[in-house]
Amino acid sequence: MSQETKKISFVLPVIVIAALALAVGGFFLFHDKMPPEVIVSPDHGPVGAATTFTLKMTDPGSGLKSAEAVIRQNQKSIVLFSEQFAGAPGNIEKQFSIPEKGMQDGPFTLEITVRDASFSNLGKGGMSIFSRDFLKDSEPPRVMVQSLAHNINQGGITAIVYRLSEDVSRTGVVVKDILFPAHLQPDGRWLCLFAFPYFMEKDEFRPTIEAVDIAGNSARQSFSFFANPRRYRQDTINISDNFLSLKVPEFQRFFPEESDNLKVFLRVNSELRKQNLDELRVIGSQTASTALWSGEFLRMQNAAPMAGFGDLRSYIYQGKKIDEQRHLGIDLASVQHANVPAANNGTVVYAGYLGIYGNCVIVDHGLGLQSIYAHLNTINAAKGDQVNKGQILGQSGLTGMAGGDHLHYEVTLAGISVNPIEWWDKSWIENNIAGKFRGEK
Repeated sequence: MSQETKKISFVLPVIVIAALALAVGGFFLFHDKMPPEVIVSPDHGPVGAATTFTLKMTDPGSGLKSAEAVIRQNQKSIVLFSEQFAGAPGNIEKQFSIPEKGMQDGPFTLEITVRDASFSNLGKGGMSIFSRDFLKDSEPPRVMVQSLAHNINQGGITAIVYRLSEDVSRTGVVVKDILFPAHLQPDGRWLCLFAFPYFMEKDEFRPTIEAVDIAGNSARQSFSFFANPRRYRQDTINISDNFLSLKVPEFQRFFPEESDNLKVFLRVNSELRKQNLDELRVIGSQTASTALWSGEFLRMQNAAPMAGFGDLRSYIYQGKKIDEQRHLGIDLASVQHANVPAANNGTVVYAGYLGIYGNCVIVDHGLGLQSIYAHLNTINAAKGDQVNKGQILGQSGLTGMAGGDHLHYEVTLAGISVNPIEWWDKSWIENNIAGKFRGEK
C-alpha cells in the first residue's frame, strides 16, 4: 500500500465521523422545535425583598442559551439579571429576589425570557416567556394584643390572644430561639399557649410575639407579663449493680458496641435521653389548631406521687456521683399494672416504644399541648385514635428507665416539658387559659 493510500484510509474515517457529528448536531439545532421549559416559584401573590424566587429552566434538546428577568412597574423597567449559557443540554436552577429599593409597594409584572441554543426563529432560538403579576409588600404585619394579664410560672404555661392586620406565613410567641406557634381561629383571633421553660432563668425569659407575612416581612411585638421563678427539688438516685443487670439488657441494642453495664447506662441516661427529647419536639408539632380538651385534666386515681416535675436528680454509683439529669414529669405509683386513664380528650399521636420512656402513649390536646403516659406494661391505644377523658390507654409497668411499676406522667407544649400540676387545677385553667380564650381575661 502506497503512502498516499494510507493517508486516504486514515483521513476518510475521520471525515465521516466529523460529518456524522455535524449532521447530528445540526439536526438538534435546526429541528429542535420545543421551547425551553420554565418554572418559577412563587408564581403569584404578595412578595417582598425577603422573598426568594426560584427559576428552573430545562431544555434537553439544543440546550439553554440565555435568560433575562425584568420587572415592569409604572412604565419603568428594572433588569434583575441577564445571563448567557454554554448551550449544554440539561437543567439550570437560579435563585433571585426583587430589589428592596427602586420599587413602590403595589402591583408589578415579572417577565422572564429564556432562549435555547437552536437555530429556530431565524437563528434566535426557541423562546419561552414567563409573565405574571405580583404585589410588592414591604409593610410588616401589625399585632394587636387582646388578652390582658399574662402571669406565668417557671416551668409553666400561660395563654395570649391577639389579632393581626394581614395573613401570615408564621406567627407565635418567641422565647429566645423557641417558637411556640399560635393558631388561627374561625373568628380571626390567634390563640397561643407559650411556656416559661424549666431550663431558663427569669432574666433570660423575654417573650415576644413574632409575625411573618406572606411577603416575608417580619414584626416583633412585646407585651406585658409577670414571670414567677421557682426552685426545684434535689433528689438522689442510687444505682446498684442489680439495677444495672436488670435494666441494661433492654437498652443494649442502642449501644451494641458497649459491653460495660455502667457505660451503657450512662449513655442511655444522656445520649438516648436527649434523642428522645428531640423526638418529643417533632411529635409536639403534630397538633390540632383548636383546643380538644374540656375542663381540668384527670390525675391517676389512688396513686402516690414518687417524683415531681423539675426534680434535679443526682445519680450515685458506689458512693460517687456519676450523672445528673432533670426529671420532667410526675411519677405516680399505684397497684401493679394499674389502669392508666387519658387525662383529657384528644388524639393519640404516638403509641409505641420510646427509649427511656419505654412503652408510652402521647395524646394531643390541641394548640401544641400534649400529655405523655410512659413506662406502660401494655398499650390499649393506637396512633390516630380519638380518646375521651378517662378512657384507659394502657396499664402501668416498668418499661424504659423505670426501677419499679409506676406511671410517668408528663405534659409538653410544642414538645417542651411543662408542669403537669397546673392542668389539674380547675381555677388555674379558668384564670390563665379558658377565660382568655373567651375574651374575659
